[in-house]
Amino acid sequence: MGTMSSLMAWLRPASGSDRDRIAEIIGRLAAEHDAPIFEPHVTMVGRFASDEDTAIGTLKSLLVGVSSFDITFTEFGHERTYFRSLYLRAEPSPQLTALYKAGRRAWTLDLPPYMPHLSLLYSNLTEEQKSPIFPTIDLRLPLTIQIDAVELWADDHLGVGRWRLVRRMPLCSKVLYTGVFLFIISLAATAGRDDQAKSKRPVIALIRRTLDFRSFSGCGGVGVR
Repeated sequence: MGTMSSLMAWLRPASGSDRDRIAEIIGRLAAEHDAPIFEPHVTMVGRFASDEDTAIGTLKSLLVGVSSFDITFTEFGHERTYFRSLYLRAEPSPQLTALYKAGRRAWTLDLPPYMPHLSLLYSNLTEEQKSPIFPTIDLRLPLTIQIDAVELWADDHLGVGRWRLVRRMPLCSKVLYTGVFLFIISLAATAGRDDQAKSKRPVIALIRRTLDFRSFSGCGGVGVR
C-alpha cells in the first residue's frame, strides 16, 4: 500500500459554453473577493483517506457501465460554510444518488444526506456581504449540463491552490453506445439471411465484446491521467 492521501471524487461537466461560463464566473468571483480559483465540479464524495492507486482501482470499479448523464441546476444557494459559500443547487437524480451511495459504501464513509451542488465561491464572507453578489451572476436557471467524466483529486493542507488532479475517468457516451448497439442489430439481422453469415459472425461477436464496458477503451472506468 502506498502513502495515504486525502482524496476527493468529482463529477466534471462536459466541455462547452456552459462550463466555460461557469468557470468564468468562478474566476471573476475569486478575483473580486480574494478567493481561490478551482475547476467547475459537483462533488461525488468529499474527503476520504486512501492511497492513490487503491482509490483509482476502487473508483474504476464503481464506474463500470456508467454512462454520461445530465444534471440540472435549479437555484442559487449559500451557507456559512467556506466550501459552500455560494453555489448552484443541483436537482437530485437517480444517477447522482447512486454514485454518492456507491462511493460512501466503497470508502465506508459516515456522511450526511447528499446535497449535490456546484460551488461558485469558496469564502468566509458574511451573509450580508453575499447578498449584493447574486445580481451580478449572469447565469440563467434552470441550467442543464452533461457530466462526462469523474475525476479523483488530492487535497493539500496548503490550500485549494495546491489541489492536484490524480486521475480523470471519462464516462461512456450514450450516443456511442446506442449507435454500436443498433449496428450490431443490423449486422445480426443481415447475417441471419445472408449467404455470408459465417464470415459476419466473428465480426458480430467482436462488436458484442466491445459492449462490455470493462473493456471499452476510454470510458466506463478506464481512466486517463
